[in-house]
Amino acid sequence: MPKVDGREVLKHIKGHENIRHIPVIVFTSSQRQTDIMYAYSSHANCYIIKPMVFDQYSEIIEKIKEFWFHTATLMEVR
Repeated sequence: MPKVDGREVLKHIKGHENIRHIPVIVFTSSQRQTDIMYAYSSHANCYIIKPMVFDQYSEIIEKIKEFWFHTATLMEVR
């Protein structure tokens, strides 16, 4: 991302009332604990370290789809 880094994107999405429920997956090569803690403390839904195993990615996507379905369903009830 040429003008904005991933932290800024995550902060923007999770800080905006209308879109903060959108699941965010951080896909990075960083294994630093400070980066992992920052992502989760900023409400990232998942943190994947490159290179990743396809089965791991597939499992995460299924969990995110389930999360999003329940979140969207609850938002409709309101």
